[in-house]
Amino acid sequence: MNGVPISPLEVFSDDDIGVLVFGNVSATTHWCNYNYKWRVNITIPSYADGSLVLLKIPTSTFPNIYHTDGTASMVIYEKSDTTCIPVPFWIEYWGTSYAWIWIKTSGTDYTVYFTDDSSYATDGYDKQSLFWLIDTFDDPTLTPVLWNNLSNAYLDGDGHLVVPAGTKKLALQTVNAINGQFFVRFRMKPGDTAQDFDGGVETEFNYTKNVLKVVVNYDGPQLDSYTNIQIPIDLSATNVSGINADPVTNRAEIKVYSDKNLQSEIPFWIERWDSTGARVWVKTNLTYLGSSGGTYQYTATVYIEYNTGTLTRGDGREVFEFFEDFENPSEWGLWDDYRNGNLSITSLYVHDGNYAMSKLLNNDPNGGYRPIGKTLGRGIILEYWDYRINTSGGRLDRVGVIDNNGNGYGAMFRPDNGYVGIDVRTGYSGNLQRTSGSTYGINYWYFVRFEIKTDGTLHVEVYDEDGNLMGSYTRSDNTYNTFTRVYIFGGHDYAIDDMRIRKYLDESYLTYSVTVPQYPEKVEFIDDNPGFSDHGGDTLAVLENWSNSIDSDNPTVLNDYHRYQIVFDPGLSGTDFEFTDVDSSFRSTTASVNKEAVTPAKVGIVTDGQTDAYFDWIVIGEMPYYTTDSITATGVENAPPSTGGYNSRAYDVQPLISCIIDQKYFGTYAGVSFFERLENSRVNHAKYFQLAKKMQDELGMKYGGEYYPIGLVSFMVPNADYDRKLFDIFNNFGISIEEGQSSVDYYFLNYYFGSMAKTTGYRVWGISYGTSVLTGDLTVVPFFMDNQTATAILGPTGADDLLKR
Repeated sequence: MNGVPISPLEVFSDDDIGVLVFGNVSATTHWCNYNYKWRVNITIPSYADGSLVLLKIPTSTFPNIYHTDGTASMVIYEKSDTTCIPVPFWIEYWGTSYAWIWIKTSGTDYTVYFTDDSSYATDGYDKQSLFWLIDTFDDPTLTPVLWNNLSNAYLDGDGHLVVPAGTKKLALQTVNAINGQFFVRFRMKPGDTAQDFDGGVETEFNYTKNVLKVVVNYDGPQLDSYTNIQIPIDLSATNVSGINADPVTNRAEIKVYSDKNLQSEIPFWIERWDSTGARVWVKTNLTYLGSSGGTYQYTATVYIEYNTGTLTRGDGREVFEFFEDFENPSEWGLWDDYRNGNLSITSLYVHDGNYAMSKLLNNDPNGGYRPIGKTLGRGIILEYWDYRINTSGGRLDRVGVIDNNGNGYGAMFRPDNGYVGIDVRTGYSGNLQRTSGSTYGINYWYFVRFEIKTDGTLHVEVYDEDGNLMGSYTRSDNTYNTFTRVYIFGGHDYAIDDMRIRKYLDESYLTYSVTVPQYPEKVEFIDDNPGFSDHGGDTLAVLENWSNSIDSDNPTVLNDYHRYQIVFDPGLSGTDFEFTDVDSSFRSTTASVNKEAVTPAKVGIVTDGQTDAYFDWIVIGEMPYYTTDSITATGVENAPPSTGGYNSRAYDVQPLISCIIDQKYFGTYAGVSFFERLENSRVNHAKYFQLAKKMQDELGMKYGGEYYPIGLVSFMVPNADYDRKLFDIFNNFGISIEEGQSSVDYYFLNYYFGSMAKTTGYRVWGISYGTSVLTGDLTVVPFFMDNQTATAILGPTGADDLLKR
């Protein structure tokens, strides 16, 4: 042990069954695997342990090694004179001059064992641990835990994914999404170079625009009208932060739309906008959702685009049934004095903007009116701001709606002693009912809301500038149902500003949800074959949603397999991309979109052309990774010949025998999990392992930084000393034992009692092969372990030593 001879008695307990393995090496040589004829030590630059590194190693480092362009007869260990710790690796490509090999680092020094025997050819060891996703398309069918097959892509049985020809077709897309910066590498070729071909990969992610999504919900009494209705939208301080605006003029850089794609603008008017929030009126449709217990539900969704570059308040004339803010001189002439009325535009008493309307001289019904521009019925609300200048004349401020004969209704407000009332006007003459209240005071602005309901109810409310209800009054009258004018009557002097009429909607029943909507973004990375110019030319191209060519580079040379890499780099100001043809010098391009990725991205395989696309493999990994060709190598060492002195390994197999007899389970990564046993299928193995890893990450439960396995392995041995019941079943039913059928329970049961093909296993020294002084010839024990299970339980060296191949 560690170069010091020891007695096997120091390894075993009394009555244990053990195996001694003698290596054909000298006593001073440590050789990890005798299946390989040669080894070479390599040293790479220093990286943090666990780093993902792509080694570019000269192929001359491994003379006489058996290899294809994607496999080689080799294995990598951490360099050590005492231990044999295998290193995860994957061979991306074995070329004429260089081998491209991925590893996860554990120091700087490694030993590569290799041979010329093709039976040991492999593309790697534990390669799934290297990447977020790797698929070499060697399985019989596509793995559903990795891919959503959105088209008719299939595996050809020879290690390739075939994507049939199609137009702008997304064939596969990853089931899961990857967060942050990542890379994608893939190897691809066209099926027929004589036909048009464009193929590659696509990234899909969500981004946000300068858009707020506002969902308005109404839960209250049934509405008389809910189409083309005026709806107030209240935005919070958080909602308006970051939106360019001028609070002095209540203007903001916004537009309002009824659709997420911002194609259908709807009218709006900003009532208020400051740092504490905003109120924006829109004209849109409510959608009826249903009712329950007398409560009716309606909803509307609007989208507010902001920082458009133009300050605006919108247009109240487009929003309301009637709107008068007195800011348009061309409309001043629409006001007509009635009898001895004296209405005058003023700039001295203004609530909002630059102008308001003042009523001077002569009492009710003297005043004035203007046409509404349409005939309105009941189910409306008149709102305006009222300012009593002095009490030199009549002290009642009276504003409302009438028809062309002076018949209608209006609100009455007397600020100096708090009277609030309602007029019923017949032939312009008002019949007033009112309530008295406390003195409000003059020379203040008050907000008046006057409701004319369809059920005959008339209701008025008065608020101060802070939104406090100062007084209200209600009466009923069904006499008049049509209105064509607004009027300003009553005493003098007082001013009116910002008059508007809207359809009846009790805003106390409104609730709001304001969110930031997400928009999908797709970016394609494609190459094409020469002679078929499209997508901006025969070039390496980066496209946005198949239409906008973001960037392209250098004429294409694709006529056989090429390797490609993209790098996806999301940032706060946008997302950057790199696209490189790894197998062609100087074919590389960079691009970006001014769209910040706010969700993890999915990766897809795409094609656009007249011929099939062939993909050899694809890997997706988290950045960063490192590439190096700064590799030093020692000379090649031959496996030592057998001499008079031997290193040996002693195995105490008694614990394994006890576990088999006691029918204990072993945890392995490749073993069949509990749920797979219930389903009697291994299709979902990778999915369940991904879920297990996610759960272990969330709970912080790992062993030495590694994930606990989900596979469960026990063994079935129809031998009287191991399992009497199983032994009797085989004898009673005349079932013959198949030499070389794995004893792993899942394979064993499905082979003998199901329809699974044979899973090759080997006898094990000390258990089912060799001689024991206690039991004699061990070949009477029908125990077989397949290589994968043996490697998982015994380790690579143990499997090589103990399996009788």
